[in-house]
Amino acid sequence: MKCRRPDFLHPDSLPQGNAGPAQAPQHELPDILTDCLSGLHIPFTNRDHIRQKALEFLINEKGYLKSDFAIDREIRFSLDQLETVSLVDISIVLNSKTLMAWKCASGSLVSRERQIIASARLLEDYVIPFAAVTNGKDLELIDALSEKVIGTGFHSVPL
Repeated sequence: MKCRRPDFLHPDSLPQGNAGPAQAPQHELPDILTDCLSGLHIPFTNRDHIRQKALEFLINEKGYLKSDFAIDREIRFSLDQLETVSLVDISIVLNSKTLMAWKCASGSLVSRERQIIASARLLEDYVIPFAAVTNGKDLELIDALSEKVIGTGFHSVPL
């Protein structure tokens, strides 16, 4: 969630004198994103920001169609007698078969590998062949059956 106090940690509001090292300028984050699939305005979240970057790449660079995507598919399970839901951020579905499951989250990619591999095994009644994790800058493409990283970077995503 974006802080709405303009003076919060703004360089002009910091005490003068022992100024630390110069910092790179921070880019202003929007309050609203435009969903590239629906054209609707959605509230800004890190996950949606990363997902929009991934979707735009898949559509504009890899040639996927908007109709090839399913968003926020749920995997429901019980954990210690509590109903739990895990979301698959992006699913790529071709010819009625899910080809790839994506997790979009900030931070380390390796910390999301187990989650997306498990999702690729549970989302359908078959193992989805490919899983991907991205933080919007980096990407790992994973063979969901062998659990091995088979590609890095957005260029590794199959057409």
